[in-house]
Amino acid sequence: MSRRRRPARSVRVGMRVAAGVLIVLLIVAAWEGGTLTTPAARASRARPAPPAAVARVEAPALAEPLQGEGCDWSVRGLWGEFEPQSALILGANGMVSGHAGVFQDLVAAAHRQVRLIALVSSDMEQRAGRRLLEERGLPADAVTFLIQSAESMWVRDFGPLFVQRLDGRPAVVDLDRFDDVIPEVYWQGDGSIPRRVGPQLDLPVVSVSLCLDGGNLLSNGDGLAVTSTSVLDDNEDRGFSEPDIRSTLACFFGVRDWVCLRPLIDEPTGHVDMFLTFLAPDVAVVGRYDPKHDPVNAAILDEAAELLAGRDTARGPMRVYRIPMPARKDGEEAWYTYTNIILTNKRVLVPTYRGADPEVEAAALALYRRLLPDRTVIGINADSLAPLGGTLHCVSMHVPSFVRLGEVPARCELATIGAEQDADDE
Repeated sequence: MSRRRRPARSVRVGMRVAAGVLIVLLIVAAWEGGTLTTPAARASRARPAPPAAVARVEAPALAEPLQGEGCDWSVRGLWGEFEPQSALILGANGMVSGHAGVFQDLVAAAHRQVRLIALVSSDMEQRAGRRLLEERGLPADAVTFLIQSAESMWVRDFGPLFVQRLDGRPAVVDLDRFDDVIPEVYWQGDGSIPRRVGPQLDLPVVSVSLCLDGGNLLSNGDGLAVTSTSVLDDNEDRGFSEPDIRSTLACFFGVRDWVCLRPLIDEPTGHVDMFLTFLAPDVAVVGRYDPKHDPVNAAILDEAAELLAGRDTARGPMRVYRIPMPARKDGEEAWYTYTNIILTNKRVLVPTYRGADPEVEAAALALYRRLLPDRTVIGINADSLAPLGGTLHCVSMHVPSFVRLGEVPARCELATIGAEQDADDE
């Protein structure tokens, strides 16, 4: 499926920055034996220019219940990330080489709470990951390494999305992705990660031609799904109208209520996970900007909170809590957020930043402790990830508890999945 691609200014800028980083990494790699690789920036595309007035860019009114007309694929509502999990998939390819500290911190914080499956792109990356575990004093079996051909660590955007059908059986949905950014990852077909992982878990895989990154699809676990309006732009040239998108979400994800929010202006991904997260079916956390520093995006987030507040859920009206967004300096490329979190069965992993206002960061962590008193809140420094377009949520993908990982092959077999698929393709 091909379509006209809009030029992404942020990608061009990122490529120039990455070129400089690559030179440094190549020098270091030559010195240390060639074990380092350069992680790709998170997929991005040009966002609309900042409007003169916020009212110029309006989210569509999507108040009517969704109907999946002609759909023979019925599922329960899209799973919520705060619900029990079987495993957490980490995009370790890129992390083990360029963000070793983040990888070690994530494994240390989560491996006793949930099974960890780390995607790596080669035997060399797998060995590097094992060395990092040893250096940190972590057990060798803290992570199951899975070799795949993906060259990006942003597994949230290209990884498998798990759904539960009405008969209780799980399945994998394979959405279309952006093959103009990272061809090895952002495409749909037999070579995509969901189509490789699904059979290994003995799960059926259904392909959906809707172009939608996982970071731009959040669920409250009760039939409500949130995307940004960028999903409308991204599918316009494919002939997908707003009703088509509504029906697709209803059919393949059991969505009954679709909330379509404006993305942050100038934020390159346009994803909602950069400013929103759900902690329960009736609890949403939305970022808040100081209007003195960023009046346009402050108004966008205020509007997002208003659109979510009071929506019907099985537990009553949606409650929205606001969390501070770290201030950005003029001309700064990185986007900092406290909503790009990882929820495990017992913990909340929150990105932190050395340059952030200590009082603001303390307030953000305190909010999660107050709203989730039964979970331990742990800050994970994400300084190295933020300039690339994402943080913790972006490098992870949850596996719901209804997926039975007891049927997964042994670890030694898992580590050869990518090689076996490549051989089959030949």
